[in-house]
Amino acid sequence: MELRIVIADNKAPRVLEAMCSHFGYQATINGTPNPVTEAQFAREQVKAWIREIVRTHEERAAVDTARATVAADVLTF
Repeated sequence: MELRIVIADNKAPRVLEAMCSHFGYQATINGTPNPVTEAQFAREQVKAWIREIVRTHEERAAVDTARATVAADVLTF
């Protein structure tokens, strides 16, 4: 599956600036230009956010399943 997010050209600079500011992009690191561009940084932040959502969802589902399993097992005592 491929997921694409389309941002209008006239809005892209605002989105990029906001994301870089929000997530702490640094144009220089220890006085050296950051090899990661702002666009690359923003893209990685979106991917990390999606990974976190999936992890949280699957973790909650696993906990719910474990609770249901234990509850059903306890009823058979």
